[in-house]
Amino acid sequence: MWQPQVDTLGQDFDLLVPDLGDTRPEGRFWVERAADAVADLIAALPGGGRAAVCGISLGAFVALEVAARHPDRVETLVLSGGQTRPGRLLLTLNYALLNLLPSRVLVPDGGSRRALLASYRSLFGWDSRALLGRVRAPTLVLVGGRDRANAPAGRELAAGIPGAELRTVPGAGHLWNVTHAEEFDRTLREFLARIPSPPPPPS
Repeated sequence: MWQPQVDTLGQDFDLLVPDLGDTRPEGRFWVERAADAVADLIAALPGGGRAAVCGISLGAFVALEVAARHPDRVETLVLSGGQTRPGRLLLTLNYALLNLLPSRVLVPDGGSRRALLASYRSLFGWDSRALLGRVRAPTLVLVGGRDRANAPAGRELAAGIPGAELRTVPGAGHLWNVTHAEEFDRTLREFLARIPSPPPPPS
């Protein structure tokens, strides 16, 4: 699903696109374990091991967890279509939507469709509200104008994360990095350009 950004943003940024499926011990997905795995990958980067972290949908859960549990790894944070405590009905509806997507969109790298959907099901009962106040990175919360199911959570995320900015994207749905790739790329670029780079770590 991130291939459009790999093709465009990859020309100007060093991109790290971890496969969350690789963090499923014994076939089960845990947001916390996935966040630790992502933080370990960021720590291996040169220049102090910090990154601009962006997540959509399931990835937004993981991105939020990384920013809250590993603030020293996150330079900026972008959350799109994220949730704080998704209800069973919303998860069921979103799961049904994901299940309708063709595999070439859902798992464009040829990964396991079944594993990805199982990962999404693992979020039933998840509650990340206690994490919001622990985020220290400049944060942009995005919600597609047509992604009404996630609009209340977007407002809750922006209100709970210190200094976070909330933006609604007219005409965009849930996975708008695929359907509106150019606008998504432009939004990321504009946000990153407004955030001053931190000083390098002491040598």
